[in-house]
Amino acid sequence: MKNIYFSILSVAALVLAMGCGTRHTDHAHNDHDHGTEQAHDDHGDDHGHGHGEGGIVETLWQDDLEMFGEWPPFVAGQTSEAVLHFTSMLTFEPATKGPLTIQWMSGDRVVKSQVADTVTRTGIFIVEIAPPDPGTYDLTMTLASSQMSGTVRLPNVQVYQGHAPEMPHEEEDGETEISFLKEQQWLLGTKTGLVERRDLNDNLRAPGELKPAGNRTSEVFAPFSGALLPDHRFGAVRHGQQVRKGQALAMISPSPSAENSWFQLLGEYRLAKAELSRVEKLYEQKAASERRLEEATQQLAIKQAQLSAALGGAELDDMDSDSPHFTVRSPRDGVIAHHDIAYGSYVQPGQRLFSVIDPDVLWLEVHVAAADMRNATDVQSAYFSIGGSEHVLSTADFEGKVIASGSILDPITRRIPITFELRNRDGLLKVGEFVQVEVQTSKTRSALAVQKSAILEDGGASVAYVQKGGETWVRRVVTTGAIDGPWVEVLSGLNEGERVATAGAYKIKLASGSTGEVGHGHAH
Repeated sequence: MKNIYFSILSVAALVLAMGCGTRHTDHAHNDHDHGTEQAHDDHGDDHGHGHGEGGIVETLWQDDLEMFGEWPPFVAGQTSEAVLHFTSMLTFEPATKGPLTIQWMSGDRVVKSQVADTVTRTGIFIVEIAPPDPGTYDLTMTLASSQMSGTVRLPNVQVYQGHAPEMPHEEEDGETEISFLKEQQWLLGTKTGLVERRDLNDNLRAPGELKPAGNRTSEVFAPFSGALLPDHRFGAVRHGQQVRKGQALAMISPSPSAENSWFQLLGEYRLAKAELSRVEKLYEQKAASERRLEEATQQLAIKQAQLSAALGGAELDDMDSDSPHFTVRSPRDGVIAHHDIAYGSYVQPGQRLFSVIDPDVLWLEVHVAAADMRNATDVQSAYFSIGGSEHVLSTADFEGKVIASGSILDPITRRIPITFELRNRDGLLKVGEFVQVEVQTSKTRSALAVQKSAILEDGGASVAYVQKGGETWVRRVVTTGAIDGPWVEVLSGLNEGERVATAGAYKIKLASGSTGEVGHGHAH
């Protein structure tokens, strides 16, 4: 008898929440409390899994459905209670609606048919199946609802005459099985994926950082010396705050020397502006010459340049000659990325006060080792993950494009930068985040692969949990190779076509932690 470990996730609370009964060592189907799964090996579409005590357990993955079913051998003239669990392989949700049509097929001919209108409880149809005359048939089960639909087909199902013979014991395969009920899988969001052969890119792994786009960043500097104060209307702005172009960020109370220079230049600028306006009107009335107009225009340009230089390029029309303070305004729509100076501090001319960035466009700067750059040919995209998250993002998700592929080695890091521009319209990416990047190259090869989320680190080893049947799993130690976005190469430990847990694997690991050995039994 194989060792099967019963999951005690969240101890009795989780079991009670799912309506699970206790483990039974018999194979009777005389109640509808779902206990644990009897030991069995699943062979996908194979058939005829008998157990010494007379129960049959089958798991089929077909037509976007998983059907995990249990029933006694079929005997003509007798009904057999079948407990059928249906799961969508697209959403991994349990079936909640019917009808379920069960048909006995001889070739393409329907010999007998019956319908279960709705589920007995979420995910489960409990059906009294009345088989046809003795013989060998294909048994089809068709689920047709607005939630999910499909057909599974179990070939070579035997209907016996009089009574069923004793079913042979299954062969041991040496792997310790873990029992993890369908109700637990549904409740905890367990998902699976296939181990499959696919084309993988030989990607380059490198660290990266999300930075503000250089062409969408504006720096705000102090135009002259003075005290930095909050704006009296908008108050203090803070790091990360959204601002609009022209919004007041702060005020500067000029020092006495700066104030004199500022007011003097401002007065000369305003006089020149007024003089130009007067000359333009005289010119329209033919009371001033064109030369006089040109002189007034030139004088205003000079005064404007002088004042603009003194104020660090500030918008001159936003200044108030009656105010003792100078208002510092945002040069663009965006977010405050740097707020270097505390309010109340004394600032010097040219000192940076704020940085305003456009968060809708960011740069992903990747630092590739110099030795790897020879393989970084025709780089178009990259995968990356943020802050240790298992969720893998692609530059293609953000309309990413390569805007710079450096050829100059950083003398300190000994790495060469590759820069992607990303559209960050939903605000998922944050400036300053460090990311682990896999730069996609044009070089590909065929390899056995599985989703990265299927691999767990356990005691220093990489492991995956293989689904042998609907409620039966085994732990495998896996050797992995290259990583290509959400996929990782499998060098050993898994076989092509096997199904592994891609979500909820850690919960299966916890299920294997119970040391209580139990026998067969899956009562309903």
